[in-house]
This record gives sequence, structure tokens and C-alpha cells, in this order.
Amino acid sequence: MTFGAYERLSLYVTVGLSLLLIASTGELAAQYYLIAALGLAGRIGLERRSMPGPMPSATIPALIAFAFFIVDVFWLATNILMAVTDFVLLLLFAKLLGDRRVRDNLQIIGLSFLLVLSATVMMVEALFGLLFLGYVFASLWALILQNLRTQWEAAGNETRVLERRHGVLGRAFGVAVVGLGVGIIAFTLIFYFAFPRVGLRWGSNPFGHAERSAGFSDQVRLNDIGRINANPAVAVRVEFPGGIPPEKNSLRRLRGTVLDSFDGQMWIDSGDADRRPVRAIPNPASGWRLRNGVRKGSLRVIPEAQYRGNLFLPREAVHLYGEFNHIARTSTGNFLARRGRSNRLSYQIDYGEGALEDAAPVDSHLAIPPSLAEPLEQSIRELAPREAEGAALAQALTDGLRGQYLYTLDVPPLDEQAPLADFLRRTRTGHCELFASSLALMLRARGIPTRIVNGFAGGEVWDDSSVVFRELHAHSWVEAWLPERGWVEFDPTPTVVGQLAWHTRAVHAAYRLVDRVRFWWGLWFVEYDFERQAEIAGNFRGASTQVGRRLNEFLGNLRSRPIPEAVKVGLAAVLLVPALTLAVVLAVRNRRRGGRLEASRVQRLYRRRLRLAERRAVRHEGETVLRFARDLAHQDARWVPFLEYTELYYRLRFGSAAAQPADGLRFLELHARLPALIKGRGRRPVT
Repeated sequence: MTFGAYERLSLYVTVGLSLLLIASTGELAAQYYLIAALGLAGRIGLERRSMPGPMPSATIPALIAFAFFIVDVFWLATNILMAVTDFVLLLLFAKLLGDRRVRDNLQIIGLSFLLVLSATVMMVEALFGLLFLGYVFASLWALILQNLRTQWEAAGNETRVLERRHGVLGRAFGVAVVGLGVGIIAFTLIFYFAFPRVGLRWGSNPFGHAERSAGFSDQVRLNDIGRINANPAVAVRVEFPGGIPPEKNSLRRLRGTVLDSFDGQMWIDSGDADRRPVRAIPNPASGWRLRNGVRKGSLRVIPEAQYRGNLFLPREAVHLYGEFNHIARTSTGNFLARRGRSNRLSYQIDYGEGALEDAAPVDSHLAIPPSLAEPLEQSIRELAPREAEGAALAQALTDGLRGQYLYTLDVPPLDEQAPLADFLRRTRTGHCELFASSLALMLRARGIPTRIVNGFAGGEVWDDSSVVFRELHAHSWVEAWLPERGWVEFDPTPTVVGQLAWHTRAVHAAYRLVDRVRFWWGLWFVEYDFERQAEIAGNFRGASTQVGRRLNEFLGNLRSRPIPEAVKVGLAAVLLVPALTLAVVLAVRNRRRGGRLEASRVQRLYRRRLRLAERRAVRHEGETVLRFARDLAHQDARWVPFLEYTELYYRLRFGSAAAQPADGLRFLELHARLPALIKGRGRRPVT
């Protein structure tokens, strides 16, 4: 590729990655970054046809973009950052279709960097890290090439000549770009982890993503859980410091939302408007008392960003610790939280024994749509003994649904007006929410208050101390009020193994690696704050102190104990044998070469001095280095050493049979002397 092709490609990649970064945040209206992408595509097409840009002056487009910015600030954008980003995208569109001077290209790179800064504030996903790494290397590549072009033009040379040159960018250029990129990233990481966190972030993701997901809102239709139940994406990760409990343990069942009112098609939380604040724990930071109970243990919940709008708690939760400004509980048992301006999405839960909920049933826990009365009675008579009541009735209906109905995610078409009655009397096949809804309403028909709980159950063991709950672990179950026991859980959904299709299992396997990367990103970047920084510093200080203590003890033991002669001989052999072996190998290798320099080293050394000579004298296109050196020596006798140096290069590089050891020594001598000899030489005239 020519220099011009490399230059254009570097600019395309830099701008393209910045547009991908800003588009992947999902915060901007698509038309803005699509306009900039259209400008990039237009520039590529125009340059391929060697056509000038249609906007030779950026003044008018900039004024139009600024006018739109004012409108955007006051009427369209949700915040000032959005408006600024829209403005940058419009300017980028104008610059891409404008002039193509170095100054314009540098301005384009600068605008792309502003887009990356905006994406940094908006985005918390691991995808940002991967795209940012690519942007670092691409922007370095583009900036170096623009600097080379600037230096070429400053020397009075034609840009068109440089654009057509081949071989300007070799392996050394690639190594330089990679080295600079790695150095910048390393410095950035050191600065990021070492610089004190002062709490000035704008929150983890304050730009308008919906905080509730399907199945975890205060209004859920019967089919919502089925739609997310085949997705292997991680929703919540739970750490158990005391060890992972068994899968059937109640701690492996996280409550997300509690729903109590059913209109025949949709469950809702009727107590959402009736909230009362949860009492804060005196003294402990950010602590909240959820229920009364004796603390037995603790766990840590780490939800993904899209699930941060809900609290996921086990039934035994008594205390909650996290970055929350306010926590309230509805009359139906839902916990609602308002987060503080913190990086941390995770929170700690203390669970205990005797942590019974003190919320008594309300009227909505017994309400039944009139159209369901007859189907429910028929199902009760079919599934449970006539004399059963209370807990025995609830268990009989649970066992009956598990034994006589089938579980599937591919729910057959149901009657839109009466889906639950259709499930009970005709299809008898459905997902967990249909089972839970059926049990809840059948118990209500017998005077037992019930409510639906949507959350996660079971999960998947992640490592020795944590469990991940994927979206496919989303589940619905029933809580029934028994006067002697309070709210008791019943799960009527049949246990099904292997219900996922083969392609879903394949995607599930692929997600495992992605999950590791996302978790690592969230732990060390999204949630990295002063508390974690202090924890790392303390661990490092403690580890270094311990290592130093053990090293001093080891050295002290060595000094106090005499070393046997056999050990001394062994250590000497270990140290001397490799050194002697290396010396012998080098001697044999040098003897085989007869003292001659390696051709690769000769070529590498000569290339350095040739570049130095080309800075003082113009080398014509197609001119060989030997012809170049002879012409210089013919015009000026002071270039004779360079001619001798070039002739030695040819002899050592291509005429190895005729080369003598003295030629190598003379070549190295001239190589050392040439910088001082060439420095004062006059420039060769261009002919």
C-alpha cells in the first residue's frame, strides 16, 4: 500500500471506531450518529473517485450546527452532554465532507476523541473497553501519519509524491505504533488505579436506560417471563462468603417483585402508591433494617446494570447495606430503592432466622376475576381432595399442577381474553407464570390470601463462593398466607431438565467467556471507587510486608547456618555451566562465520546510515544505493567514506564468499564515523 492509502485508512478506522463507541451506548437518537456515518461513507466514496469535498468552507455548516445545538439544549436533548455530543456529530459530518488538509484531518481526529469522551461517561459495558483499545492504536496510527505528512510538506516537497510512495511504513513503524499504544494504555491503567477516587462520577449509567426489565416491573403480562426465560445473559451474581448453599436452599431463590392484583390478563402491584420508608440502621454506613430477625450470615448481590432498578433479596433478608439514598416498602411486600450517586451496583444482605415478614394480607390478595370462578372450581375439584384446607390444600394443588400439567416455553396459542382459563381447561401446557397464577387464584377461591413473586431461582455455580443467575433462571412462584406460619412459598411449576434447544445451549456456552470479561470489567472499572482502591492498597501493603518478613527470615537462616561444600559446588555448577555453554556456542558460531558479520545485521546497520544520508541529499526515484553513493562521491569528495561504506555493505550483504573479516571491522568503523562526517555535508541538488 502507498503512504496515501495508509493515511486514509487510519483516518477511516479512527472515525469509525469513535462512531461505534458512541452508537453502542444506546443513549443517542440513531439519526445523529447515522448522519456522521453517512459523512464518513461520503468521504470514502469521494476520495476513491478523486473528487473534492462538497463543503470547502466549514463556517456555514458550523453555524448551522451551533444553531441546532441551541435548540437541542432547550427543547430536544435530555441533558447538556447529549446536546454537546449531537453538536460534535454534526460538526464531524461537515468536516468529513470538507477540505482534506492536514489541519482538517487533525480536527476530525479531535472531534472523534470528543465522541470517545462522551461514550466514556455514558457507557459501562465491557464492549467499551474493547472498542477503546482499538481506538487508541488507530488514533496513534493516524496522528503519526499526519505528522509525517506535515514534516514532508514543511520541507517544501509535493504531497502527491509522498502519497504515491511505497515502503515508507515498514516494520519499525508498526512496532512504534504498538509500543506507543501499549505504553499509553499501561500509563492510563496505572493512573486510573493509583489516582484517588474522589466521587465525581455522574453515577454508573445516568442516561435514561429503562431500569426495569420484562418480568420485574410493577405490571407484568402472563407471557413476559416466557420471553426472557431462554436468554443466557447474566442478570445477577451472588457471592456467598460462607460457601454456596444447595440449589433447593431458600437463599438460592431471589425475590424481585411481588404482584397481588390480577385482572384476567395482567398482574400488578396494587400497593405501589402506598409506600412507607424502611428504617435506617443507626451508625453503620448505608445500612437499612428490612425485617426483625437474628443475623445468621451474609451474601453480596451484584446485579447487571439493566437490573439495578430492582432489589433482589432472599426471604430471610434482615439488613441491607449499599449505596442507597432511600428505601421503601409497599403494602404488598415490595422493596423499592433509590440509588445514590455511586459507582457501585452491588449491595450486601444480612440474612437470619425468624425473619418473618410483618406485612399482613390486604383485600387485593383475595380478589378473583368473576370470569375465572367456574374454571378455578373445576380445577380445584380435579386436583385436590374435598376435605383438604390450609397448608394441606396448598400442597395438594401444588402437587397436582406439577403432576398433571406440562411445562414448556413454547406456549400454545391461548385465548387472548381468558388465557388462564384456557391453560387450565384446554392446553394444560405453559410456563412458570401460568402455573403460579393458577395456584394463586385457586387458593384465593378457597379463602387463602396469595401473591405472585417474580425473581430468580436455582442459578448456576460460578466459582467456589458465588452463583450467577441468568435470565433463563427467571422464575415465578406463589406466596400464600397461613395464619400459623405467615407467608409461605409454594412452587407449582414442574421441574424440567434439558428444556433448552441445542442452539440455546450453544449460545449459553459462548456466554460463559463473555460473562467472565463483563464481570471483570464491572468489578475493576464500573465499581472501582475509593473504598476498593483503599482495599487494594491495604492488601498490597500487607502482602509486601509479609514477603519482606519471609525474605528476611530466609536470609537470616542462611547466615546462621553453614553451607555444606556440596551445596556450594552445586550452586557454582548451576551458575557456571550455562555461562560456559553459551560461550562455547558463540565461539563455534563465530568460527563458522569466520568472523564475518551476519547479513541481517549488516542490512539493519546500513539502513540507519542510508536514512541519515538521505536527509542531506535527495535520492532520486528508482536510484540504487550504490549509484546514489557514487554520484555523491563524484560531486563531493567528502562523500567518499559513504561510498566505501556502501561498497562494503554490498560485499558483506551479497558477496559473502569474497568478504574478509577485515571488511566487517572496516564496516563497523565507518558506521561509527559516518554521522560526524555526513552532518556537515551540503544538500544534493534536485535534478
